[in-house]
Amino acid sequence: ITEADKLRIEAESRFLRAFCHHGILRLFAQPAGYTNDNSHPGIVMRMEFNNEVGLRSTVAECYSLILEDLQFAEDNLPEDNNVYATKWAAKAMKARVYLDLNDFNNAALFAGEVINSSKFPFLDSLNRVTAGPNSEQIFATISYLGNGIADERG
Repeated sequence: ITEADKLRIEAESRFLRAFCHHGILRLFAQPAGYTNDNSHPGIVMRMEFNNEVGLRSTVAECYSLILEDLQFAEDNLPEDNNVYATKWAAKAMKARVYLDLNDFNNAALFAGEVINSSKFPFLDSLNRVTAGPNSEQIFATISYLGNGIADERG
């Protein structure tokens, strides 16, 4: 495996870690702004594998680590990457994180970069349910049926 492949795989992994940590944080912690300095309990941030019980980081620390992973992903992912995370997925995720942090300037900045890239044109239909991938999707998970066949519902 080449050094470039290693770096891309690490960036893909850090994107997924940020994606998962963000989802868990939104489920199990009070939102950003609950305390003035976001010092309220967040989640246990798993930055490396271990079986030890961890202490909950503050919400401020959680968001800082999530943004660090997303910045690494943005810096090291390609613009096109088949079904894997891309530089654009990292930018879109950063926009979502900044929105949660009530940092509307950065949320608008990163969302604007993605929207103005013209890489993800809006559908011409109000039908929000499509079979398989569509042009609006920046990042999507693929579900596999028990037999290993991709479920094309996206």
